[in-house]
Amino acid sequence: MATNGGAEQLYAGRTIATFAAVFSLAATILSGISAWSSDRAKEQAERTQLALDESKAVKDYQLRVFEMIDKSLSGEQGSLVLASAYISSLDDQKIQDALLQAIRVVAEARQRSNKLTPEEAEALQLLKADTRAAQVAQIEAAQNAPTATQAAAAVVNPLSENGVDSSKVNQSDINPIGWDIDVFWCTAGGDASKSLASNVAKELAARADSRVALGGAYLGRIRIRQLTDAAADQGKLPKQANAILADVGEESLGDALAAVAGAKTGKVFARQPSGSRSQWYLSVFACGA
Repeated sequence: MATNGGAEQLYAGRTIATFAAVFSLAATILSGISAWSSDRAKEQAERTQLALDESKAVKDYQLRVFEMIDKSLSGEQGSLVLASAYISSLDDQKIQDALLQAIRVVAEARQRSNKLTPEEAEALQLLKADTRAAQVAQIEAAQNAPTATQAAAAVVNPLSENGVDSSKVNQSDINPIGWDIDVFWCTAGGDASKSLASNVAKELAARADSRVALGGAYLGRIRIRQLTDAAADQGKLPKQANAILADVGEESLGDALAAVAGAKTGKVFARQPSGSRSQWYLSVFACGA
């Protein structure tokens, strides 16, 4: 017959064995967690290093492109063709836009001195079209952009053919580095609005054909377009006012356009902020006739 002391020893032994098993299991779990954490840390480190390598490769490529642009611009005839091609190869839209701004300054200087070749002008036109298409797509794809902004961008942009009455009011060749202008007439204003838009467009086209700077900038293609009530309401665009929509940095040209339109028609045109972000493009609304 077992004594009480023996039972207690047996119980204590079993307890110790249980604790030992629990500790062993815990150690195994902790070891597994440690190994998993180590693997996760290793994967994160590898992803970080890959991202850094990709970033460095992109920056190295951009630097090489910058060097090629600088080298191509150091020449005279035809150098803007190469520079435009190099800029088109960049994926970063902000850098591409900034370089395009710079290259247009060079192009304007060459045009004033009659050194801009037809090939360079064509290359700039293509580059401008590609940049604009990317900008419009970026606005349309923006998840946080208000519906009204997206609707306005779909209408008020130089690539849209929506409501075009006259695709080119200019009588001469379009200046490849000029600012394109769309003059809208509103269905709400009827024939009076249409006549007002026609008068403004013809005056701006004459300025564009003369190749004389307006507000420090040249004018390019001039179009007349119709703005329906539905499009105006969706994009919160002026449909009962005479207005110039200008982005940040376009204020001087916007004011100059307002002055020309006002002097031609005797109407007051007010400059308003635009969210279209389309480079080298402004829209005029002749809807307050």
